[in-house]
Amino acid sequence: MATDNAPPSSDAVRVEQPNPDPSLLPLGAMASRLGISRSNLRQEALAGRLPCVRIGKDGLIFDPRAVEEELAARARRKAETKEQRDGFTS
Repeated sequence: MATDNAPPSSDAVRVEQPNPDPSLLPLGAMASRLGISRSNLRQEALAGRLPCVRIGKDGLIFDPRAVEEELAARARRKAETKEQRDGFTS
């Protein structure tokens, strides 16, 4: 006799949770927008170097504006460091 409390089998269908904000992009769409691989974007996000929202156990969604602002800030910091290293100051 089967119980109703049995754990789902390994062949259970995974149901994606809906995106809570339509302005947020899923991992694949954000990676395409940036021109990088999904795995690189996931690594950067999970390491805390890019802002993201976790959905469920494995899902990530991104605010494109926040990600692009972080990348722009990163580029500015890199340029400032290079200028300081090369002896240029503004």
